[in-house]
Amino acid sequence: MVPIPSDWCFFLFHAIVMPARMMGKLTPEEWRPLIASSILYQKQLRRSADRRQALYIVFPTFLALLSSAIIVGILRVYWASLIVLLLIIPLLVLGNRRSRPYLKKAMLEADTKASALTGKESFLQVLRKIDIMRQGDAEVSKADERSRRRLALPSLVERVDNLQGIPSNLA
Repeated sequence: MVPIPSDWCFFLFHAIVMPARMMGKLTPEEWRPLIASSILYQKQLRRSADRRQALYIVFPTFLALLSSAIIVGILRVYWASLIVLLLIIPLLVLGNRRSRPYLKKAMLEADTKASALTGKESFLQVLRKIDIMRQGDAEVSKADERSRRRLALPSLVERVDNLQGIPSNLA
């Protein structure tokens, strides 16, 4: 199980999953921009990022499986098809790495849209508050960074920089 970063939440069926370590540290009003960003990401923007992921992962994997089937079916070279099948593992790893920037971009776009709904300054205040709490606990900070890498999430600094780059009249 991957721990949830302090500044992120997600939806599982009809429930909001939030980091347990943040319980009681943020008010319901402070959770608003984080939840809004998560909703926008998961309901709208994730689809476009998933299409990119399919382009980089599913399509090459399908081609590798198809070529393996052709090698076995037509050429009857069983060992060559095994080599092709073993190439699927690096294809999956490479495809996953190639699609991560699109996931991050979609998440930062969700932050931008959420700031227009909830207010740019209140969103920035919440992110800064979480950053201050994380800096006080090095273990939480390390766990957050590990889970961010696994989940391809933008860092708190990236999220703040993204929001600061938005003109105030748009947010």
